[in-house]
Amino acid sequence: MAWYGVTRYTQPRALGRAAAPVRMFLAEALSADTLALYQRADSQPVRWVLAAVRSDSAAVREWAGDRGPVLLSRSGDTNRVTLRRSRSTPRCSVTSFLTAALVGSEGEERIVHLAASCPRVEGG
Repeated sequence: MAWYGVTRYTQPRALGRAAAPVRMFLAEALSADTLALYQRADSQPVRWVLAAVRSDSAAVREWAGDRGPVLLSRSGDTNRVTLRRSRSTPRCSVTSFLTAALVGSEGEERIVHLAASCPRVEGG
């Protein structure tokens, strides 16, 4: 519990803003809003997240929640956001993480790639 509090309140706000489009995308996948998914992302992330929801929706729910550390790296016009989880799921350990590549300016980002070490799905 202390780790959660320290992590949540010491992360720079920029990390939270960078993670917001990814978390929203994951939440839309959990609610099966396919139209919204294709408006926010290329086909690879959409295929990956829909397969991940079928494989381990609990893992996707953990990443979609506003908890766990976020890492951000930039290369040219691409931001890479890495979401880590605070809990394991029956299929995936807490050490698995999700990485999303986004292009575009803040508020207009498009997810161009998603990958995770677990759940392992086709297209990822």
